[in-house]
Amino acid sequence: MNRALVLLACLATTASAQADGDFADRILAALEPHVAHSMAANRTPGLALALTDRHGRVLVHNWGVADLKTGAPVTDETLFQIGSVTKSFTALALLNAAEAGKLDLDEPVRDALPWFSVQTQFAPITPSHLLSHTAGIPANRDDIYSSRYMAVALAQRRTAWAPGTNFHYSNIGYQTLHVLLETTTGRDYADILRDDFFGPLGMQHSEPAIRLDSRSRQAVGYVAPYDDRPTDPSRELVEAQFDEYAFGDGCIQSTASDLAAYTRLWLNRGATPDGRRVVSETAFGEFATIRPGAESVRDRGMGSPRRGYGYGVDIAEFDDGMILSHTGGMVGFLAFAGADLRNGHGVAVLVNGPGEPLRIGRTALEIWAAIEAGEPLPAIPIDEPDPTNAAEFVGHYESSSGQPVEIRAIDGEVVLVRDGKPAVLSPRGEDAFYSTAPGLDRYFVAFGRNEDGRVVEFVHGADWYTNKAYRGPREFGVPAEWAAFTGRYRNFSPWHPYFEVVIRKGELLVITGEGGETASGSTRLVPLGGRRFQIGEEVTPEVLEFHDVVDGEALRSTWSGHVFFRQ
Repeated sequence: MNRALVLLACLATTASAQADGDFADRILAALEPHVAHSMAANRTPGLALALTDRHGRVLVHNWGVADLKTGAPVTDETLFQIGSVTKSFTALALLNAAEAGKLDLDEPVRDALPWFSVQTQFAPITPSHLLSHTAGIPANRDDIYSSRYMAVALAQRRTAWAPGTNFHYSNIGYQTLHVLLETTTGRDYADILRDDFFGPLGMQHSEPAIRLDSRSRQAVGYVAPYDDRPTDPSRELVEAQFDEYAFGDGCIQSTASDLAAYTRLWLNRGATPDGRRVVSETAFGEFATIRPGAESVRDRGMGSPRRGYGYGVDIAEFDDGMILSHTGGMVGFLAFAGADLRNGHGVAVLVNGPGEPLRIGRTALEIWAAIEAGEPLPAIPIDEPDPTNAAEFVGHYESSSGQPVEIRAIDGEVVLVRDGKPAVLSPRGEDAFYSTAPGLDRYFVAFGRNEDGRVVEFVHGADWYTNKAYRGPREFGVPAEWAAFTGRYRNFSPWHPYFEVVIRKGELLVITGEGGETASGSTRLVPLGGRRFQIGEEVTPEVLEFHDVVDGEALRSTWSGHVFFRQ
């Protein structure tokens, strides 16, 4: 389906509302421009949104299509993968199990899972540490199919710090908690979801796992066409790979209405609207408490909330209450669930491709609160980047190998000219630009400044260019063995399929595409000895290791155990 038809489909939306219809219409009318703006900017195929109060849904509305090929619209029954929002279900189920005496969240995981192992010099990891992402273990093993082995394979990894002292988001942790929950309760995870949550909360369309059996009811997920370079809205989306998944870090499929029913559980602190307990008040209090090591270290400033992570949920604490939320990301899907416990408003937003469910969800809550209070509505954001002073970048640059490049300012835009061919650079952040022109589209063009703030250099992949104002060193020594590690590496995982290793300005760097969980850009590899490198300069459990050097090239690498092969 072409873009024009998609836009028409976005206009041909469906909606249903309960409670005060006029009030819901006012919220929807104010929200529509925000959604349209976001979907157009991100090429979002389809979006489903639901708003709820503590008693029942207030608004359910759908935009766009579930399938670009057929033009089938998103409906109230269209399933979306909700990704990591699933973690909050897993956390609440474990709190229920702990309250029933099935396990102790503060005792070592090995007490319940004798085979559980991780290489560490620190105190044992507990379920509490896994629930709060403070165990100091890596984030993913996305080369392993959904199975218990994802947790067993943790024995190959090493912790980075004493549990409970730092936050590092880990899907492996929640995969382990899934196994722990099933082992200690003697119940299948799918049955726990159906019997303890979906049924009591009226989540009649939701599925406890991503299976081929329910694929026909699910929206088609869409991704950018390239996984080895920055994304660009000018490129058509492609259908995402479909994989079955059944583990408690991200396996639930749901609808916007069903997910809003789940946020009502948060709004009612563990109870249904009619007062039936799904989670005890005590257990919910544990769920919604920022855990040691998981508090944001950012300066909050006067009047700003205290932020951090609880058990499977993001928390923003204000003087008069809290907001609970979680985002979710699967291959081709994004999700957001949020509950403002201060005023009893909840939201669920689901999309089947690139999009901004978190921003749309927060905007919907802001609009609702503003209408209730009679205050001005939030303004529609302007996606245009801050004005660029193109003249700052103008000049003659040469690469370390002597290749000349001109940067010009033409009609206020930054233009790179190489071999007589001009290419407009589009702003992508402070001093960073991107072009889809052949030869430039694999990497960002990132400029650097000297101490006086003058632009003196730029990098593009492994290439480094300087102008006459550059006064720093130009020669750098690097270990000879690093040459064996440079190159492009790939595997079949749709989550993290690709990365490239380059040497630039005396450093070994890893560059990742935007098709996986890691953001595009370059990250320094810090030597740990031999062929092992820490990924990034801050202490982290993520380690990149190179193996099987043949004819001066490493043919295999492992990213925290995740196996890649040289292209």
